[in-house]
Amino acid sequence: MPIFSFIIHLFASVRPVEADVWRPPASGYATITHYTLPLDYIASCGCSAKSTHFPTAALNALAFGSTQNYGPGCGSCYRLKPLNTFLSSPPWYPPASEVSSVVIKVTDLCPKWSAWCEATEDTPNRSAS
Repeated sequence: MPIFSFIIHLFASVRPVEADVWRPPASGYATITHYTLPLDYIASCGCSAKSTHFPTAALNALAFGSTQNYGPGCGSCYRLKPLNTFLSSPPWYPPASEVSSVVIKVTDLCPKWSAWCEATEDTPNRSAS
């Protein structure tokens, strides 16, 4: 009987635990690696060849929101302000002296459906909101 009541007490005290979800800060500093791809090249997103007409990005798994599949970071847009690009190889284009910021869209690990990669700076992603 005491073992049975202990088990009941144990299960009665178990509560669901909500995992902490990491969210990117509103501002901060980051480092990037960039690649210059030819126009109409199908990059990691696989959404379409048009993805190279705009700056796109891959994000680390923590910020992306999933290590196994697409997460809330898919299709998100971020404004980056280049501070120091003189060591970039290939050189950053356009040069930091000519651009105050660039908006990139996270496309790495996104599914191939076009709706996941439609987000723009002014229009949110319809499928991953």
